[in-house]
Amino acid sequence: MWQTRIGARRFLLLALGIFLFSSGLISLRVPFVGFLALTGLLGLGVGMIDAGLNAYLASLPRSTILLNYLHAFWGMGH
Repeated sequence: MWQTRIGARRFLLLALGIFLFSSGLISLRVPFVGFLALTGLLGLGVGMIDAGLNAYLASLPRSTILLNYLHAFWGMGH
């Protein structure tokens, strides 16, 4: 829903910003309660990146092959 309002590029940039912001603050060794909140925010960023890339690749030609590669490499990274 957000991606259709703001566009794929801005959506992915927002997701990357959330991811980098939360992982940057986690690296500063915040207190445990802050760590819990930031890991939730980090999960949101990762989920947004995954959803944004899925939606973007689904709109391209040969989307099945591209999505298979995306999921294969995503799974190897986790």
